[in-house]
Amino acid sequence: MAVAFTGSIIEAPEIPVRYVAGDGVSPIPDQAPIAFEQLEASLGSVRGRKFYGVVQQGEYRACVAIRSDEPSDQSEPDESLPLFHIPGGRYFCRRLEDFLPDNGRIGQLVEKLINRSDFDSSRPVIEFYRSHNELTVRVPVK
Repeated sequence: MAVAFTGSIIEAPEIPVRYVAGDGVSPIPDQAPIAFEQLEASLGSVRGRKFYGVVQQGEYRACVAIRSDEPSDQSEPDESLPLFHIPGGRYFCRRLEDFLPDNGRIGQLVEKLINRSDFDSSRPVIEFYRSHNELTVRVPVK
């Protein structure tokens, strides 16, 4: 399936999350599935949860949003998981459907999008998992 090149700019709020970090040494495509497997194992249920992927200084973070009805300092899934705030601001968004058969398409899309002239390298690129077969890549823009 070809990567779609249309997208839109959104103003996203800061998102408090709990996360499981990859090893920071392996390539991101190797870190991501392991981190998500560990994160999902810490949850009672994945139903109704919002999941994100963030790369911070070569470390992949599989994130789950803290529900608005949960205090940010006392959330399930597991209070021992580190707390992180995904930065808010302007992001260029592009959807990617049916990515599971070829996860490499995520990295290819990110590489193309970070070459935008308005790319803001001070904030991380975000993967928002809309479902098991659709995600939105959010690239920070100025």
